[in-house]
Amino acid sequence: MTTEPLLEAAIAANRFGLGARPGDLGRIAADPRGWLRAQCDGAYELPAELHRLPDSRELYGMRGRPTASLIKLYEEHGAQWALAPVNSDKPFIERMVLFWSNHFAVSGQATGVERYAVAFEREAIRPHVLGKFADMLVAATGHPAMQIYLDNRFSNGPHSFRGGNLNENHAREILELHTLGVDGGYTPRDLREFALTLTGWGIDARDAAADTMAFNPMRPPPPPGDSAAFAFDPDRHEPGPKWIFGKVIKGEGVREAEKVLHMLVEHPATARFIATKLARHFVADDPPQASIDRIADTFSRTGGDLREVTLALIDDPLAWGNHGNKLKSPCELVVSAARATGFHGGSGPALFQAMEELGQAPFFAGAPTGYPDTAESWLGGQAVLERVDFCADAGERAAVALSPPDFASEVLGPALRDATAKRVARAPGTAHGIGLVLASPEFQRR
Repeated sequence: MTTEPLLEAAIAANRFGLGARPGDLGRIAADPRGWLRAQCDGAYELPAELHRLPDSRELYGMRGRPTASLIKLYEEHGAQWALAPVNSDKPFIERMVLFWSNHFAVSGQATGVERYAVAFEREAIRPHVLGKFADMLVAATGHPAMQIYLDNRFSNGPHSFRGGNLNENHAREILELHTLGVDGGYTPRDLREFALTLTGWGIDARDAAADTMAFNPMRPPPPPGDSAAFAFDPDRHEPGPKWIFGKVIKGEGVREAEKVLHMLVEHPATARFIATKLARHFVADDPPQASIDRIADTFSRTGGDLREVTLALIDDPLAWGNHGNKLKSPCELVVSAARATGFHGGSGPALFQAMEELGQAPFFAGAPTGYPDTAESWLGGQAVLERVDFCADAGERAAVALSPPDFASEVLGPALRDATAKRVARAPGTAHGIGLVLASPEFQRR
């Protein structure tokens, strides 16, 4: 087989997927783009590893537990979550799940979020990863993890029955981080009026007992719902019309914010902002304008159809150049090493712990911006040493029936450099050789 199909297979497996297993590159090389497109066919299916985890309604019933108990719950769920991308036969879709989960970042650093963190991805992100961005946005906005994280459950309309203080935090993050971007063109009045439409969305005990729960963001299109995890409290909602982007939003209770969210999806700034982040993730830390334009056009033309946007990434010729242009994040490194070597041995806790030790604990970013997506953020001196230590440990745990040189060829293909091949061939033992492959620049990058 010629070098070019194998190189494209390596790009498909590593830049679009989450790392090659031994034998993958030869299979993918027959049609790298077709391999990716096939993963986008049909309806999304929840990975088996996540079927047994409790949903947000069950988790709501655990309120009142000590914080230490909830942290343990988060770690148990996170360990199960970590197995899904490692075992997946649709690693491109799993990468998209990771991307969108980070885009709509929630963090267990905020008390109460840790209980819902994994359920947030399962309920708000995964069902819509090949669906409509608007549905994902509505589901993420209303999910209890986001309501807690961005404090919207404590936001009351100043003229509502309850009265009290308006909290603009959630509205601001939706505008700046989830849709338009910081420079998206909204005004302070747009922000305030949007925050007013969000009043009443929440999950607190009084809300959950109310008989006015007319909307369930986890199951769009929104039917009358009975979820104890999301509730709309009309007593906290600001009455009357609101004015956003020069348009009047009639006073319709829970539906007001939903209408604004759909308006934001249709705004051209949202297409540009989403396209820039996707191009940064798949092409280069400094994303080329041609890629941004191509993705943004697809987003706008299809009304935010994420299946079409995902397919547009495959068709971007710039995404297939400069192999190794992107550095793997700690999570990507752990997943790709586990896929290549089987080092996890079926142990989710080992994977979860490795991500924590490398500085990217799942659903634990330090800010609503999520974890960074550029090389400079992950290349501090201590971080590099920790990566090397992880690779050495993964080499010790590897379940690979190949010699190190053969292993290097299987998972790196033509991306393998001569200098790396020589070092691996001189390794004093199998574990050391496997560790060298994982620590090589070719494996660390995608």
